[in-house]
Amino acid sequence: MNLYKSALKTFVFKIVGLSLAFLIQILFGRLLPKELYGEYTVFVSYLNLFTIITVFGMDTNLIREISRRDDGSSFSLLKYAIIFSVILSILISTVLFFAKYINIFQIKYIIMFIVLLIGITIGKIIDGFLQGKHLVEKVTIVNQIIKNIFKILLFLFFKVIGSDLFFATIISHFIAELFSLLIRIFLCKNIVSKNHYMLSKNEKSIFIRYSLSLGIISGLVLLMTTIDKLIISEFLSFADVANYMVSQNYGLLLSVFVMPSIVFWPKISRCFSDGEFNQIKTDLQNIVKMILFLTVPMFFLISFKSTNLLMIFGIDYVTSNGKYVLIILSFAVLYDALSGPIGSIMTMSNYATLNLISNIISLILNIVISIVLLNYFGIIGVAIGTAISIIFRNVFAMVLVRIKLKIIAYDKKFFLLLIFSIFFNVLVYIFYNSLFDISSYLLDLILYFIVTYFMNGLLLLIFKKEVKTLISSFVNED
Repeated sequence: MNLYKSALKTFVFKIVGLSLAFLIQILFGRLLPKELYGEYTVFVSYLNLFTIITVFGMDTNLIREISRRDDGSSFSLLKYAIIFSVILSILISTVLFFAKYINIFQIKYIIMFIVLLIGITIGKIIDGFLQGKHLVEKVTIVNQIIKNIFKILLFLFFKVIGSDLFFATIISHFIAELFSLLIRIFLCKNIVSKNHYMLSKNEKSIFIRYSLSLGIISGLVLLMTTIDKLIISEFLSFADVANYMVSQNYGLLLSVFVMPSIVFWPKISRCFSDGEFNQIKTDLQNIVKMILFLTVPMFFLISFKSTNLLMIFGIDYVTSNGKYVLIILSFAVLYDALSGPIGSIMTMSNYATLNLISNIISLILNIVISIVLLNYFGIIGVAIGTAISIIFRNVFAMVLVRIKLKIIAYDKKFFLLLIFSIFFNVLVYIFYNSLFDISSYLLDLILYFIVTYFMNGLLLLIFKKEVKTLISSFVNED
């Protein structure tokens, strides 16, 4: 149970951290002009893009390697990974500094961009080391909670003293990242061993080669969440990026309701190692039912109350395009959620190469469809391209897992629950509108949220047998 308690704590910390990150987006969206909010989004998107290269997959590989090494060799591996990543970061930074297209940023921000790139890269490497040392909770607290609180306070401070708003967003991001890096270095210093161990050339070569394979897989996933905004900034404007980002924020918020499934990952990993595929099938079907109860009501809330949600960021964001983008992206996230941890199951299998191919095809689909449809539908076209790529990736994974491992995510009961939940939430909306007519968009949104989840809570009583089965599969695990 300790493993599950740790996973549950991490889940709670992630929820708090994501809530803070969402608050930051609201703060920036409301206080910054739309063009500047879009420019900041592009700034962060480029950071995410280039850290894919500079981190080189070593953060993920360190989790795997450090957990099975002694203190002396683990510190040597951390040192080697930091040196390698810093060299990569400096090379990339040099190219960026002299590249013409980087001139979309002011020169002072380019310098901060480069320092941030190096700092974030080192931070991710240290995160991999700390997680390998089973300090996942502390890493999550630093990255998701402390850093975001510090960023909010810094932004408000620079705004109060009258700083340029775009500068305030960049400098608060800059200082918060470096501050969190210092905390991680401090955590690292308290656990590293002073034992000297020299890595062999072969060990270094194996580490880099395996890191590269992991980096390609994780990098493609990250790239798929970034490329849409870069396409919009290239072909449209920063204001369009801002409109798209506001809608995307709610899609990310919907993904929060998927996070309870992480408490099942350790069990699924153990079952996979023991070859208990029937148990994985049972757990997967339980997981998607749990996710269904959480996400379907939120999807309908987003769809029915899209105007209220966009109003939170400001009246300028309440557009028909924004509403369509919001619903399209939310549907894609909903489908991704209802697929369950199918991608994780593929990664654990011997078919990781096929998973990589799926991600590559999905990325190509995203880019091609987005660019083609963008000319006709603007940001709605980009949202359609992104949604199609997400759906394709999940369908591919489900078909593969069904054929190769005989694991099916859905049973008949799932489809009955899905149909019932859809009709039920439509009825809740009709019921709500017949009783309430509230002028305040925020009060209306809060009350509708309460009514929706209260009614869906009552719905759980009808399916209490399934809920008990789901909970017992977690609680009774040794």
